[in-house]
Amino acid sequence: MVSPALLQKLARGVNISRWFRYPATDSEQHYRGFVIDADLDLLVAMGVTTVRLAVDPQYMHLQYLDEAVARLTGRGLVVVFDYHDESRTIETGPAAVEALERAWSALAAHLAHVPPDRLLLEIFNEPVFDEDPAAWFPIRRRLAAAIRAAAPAHTIVAGGPNWSSLDGLLASEPLDDDNVLYTFHFYEPFEFTHQGAPWVGGAVGRMRNIRYPATPQQTGHVERRVASAAEWARRHNVPVWAGEFGAYPPHAPKNDRLRWLYDVRTALERHGIGWAVWSYDESLGLDRVRDETGTIQVDWDSVAALGLRAPGAVA
Repeated sequence: MVSPALLQKLARGVNISRWFRYPATDSEQHYRGFVIDADLDLLVAMGVTTVRLAVDPQYMHLQYLDEAVARLTGRGLVVVFDYHDESRTIETGPAAVEALERAWSALAAHLAHVPPDRLLLEIFNEPVFDEDPAAWFPIRRRLAAAIRAAAPAHTIVAGGPNWSSLDGLLASEPLDDDNVLYTFHFYEPFEFTHQGAPWVGGAVGRMRNIRYPATPQQTGHVERRVASAAEWARRHNVPVWAGEFGAYPPHAPKNDRLRWLYDVRTALERHGIGWAVWSYDESLGLDRVRDETGTIQVDWDSVAALGLRAPGAVA
């Protein structure tokens, strides 16, 4: 089973999304300098206990990855290794599944030296399978088995189809493995959290100034949806974790966005579900920046909405 001590460490987390995903340069300077000691000082001071580290396999340089994991865990942070490939790659056929199975066998063996109370292994970020959601489940079992064979003591993190959505989780049956943490990503209402986001397109990409809550019914929407995740966990006697949530700020009314962050965070906490905001270094979450003097700033209003401590800027 997933240890209670580990679940406690997963209570409050951040994603780090640009260290090993969309790096500004694929270089030693980036991998050794993107997250500096002051970032780690700030995360610990804010009360963050977990980092979900998004790793795109094309930027998975093991030497730098090992250094990153060692630096994070050396500060007492638990790392969730997020295999963050392009979401639909796994749907292209058996060859893609076989390649990922081989990759995970080698990767889990490589990472198995990290103590299991410091590192979790997430099978795949946001599988889609919108035409046949059930097709994800046998693939998930196969990949979990490959990880388990190489890393017998480590907790596996498993999400459902439809972009690791809550509905994807609710459609899932647990794996035949009691050391698995089940994850979902929460971006509801989507027209609020992703309004004007350039990567979305369509009607939502053109939306502006969508309010939250937009209707009286929305006031309880977050609570009801989070409660459904908690009920699924109770029914199956397994732990769940919100591995991502956040809201894109340029076109969302600021106070509404802060209320949404607060509502999601507090609903998760009421139901005993740990979380990781997306993200420390992107604008949907804390929007960390480092100026020309090396001073780190984050969105302190979002820090407060997330119930994290705000010690001030760290140089």
